[in-house]
Amino acid sequence: MKKDCVFCRIVKGIEPSWTVYEDDLIKAFLDINPASEGHTLIIPKEHYETIYMIPDRELKRIIVVAKKLAKVYRKLFK
Repeated sequence: MKKDCVFCRIVKGIEPSWTVYEDDLIKAFLDINPASEGHTLIIPKEHYETIYMIPDRELKRIIVVAKKLAKVYRKLFK
């Protein structure tokens, strides 16, 4: 955990969030300043400085969950 990282603080429960999905590798939560209805951030639970550092396993999980949430949101928000 990086103390000055808001995403690390959200993962640890220090900062509040409205979680829509969570597992051992990633967390998905609604954006505090949404650009659109259902605007969701999906992040790895470990801190990485860049996308290049994120292991493939976590990146794959992120995209699979993004697709699942997109299907749910399409039904909810038409």
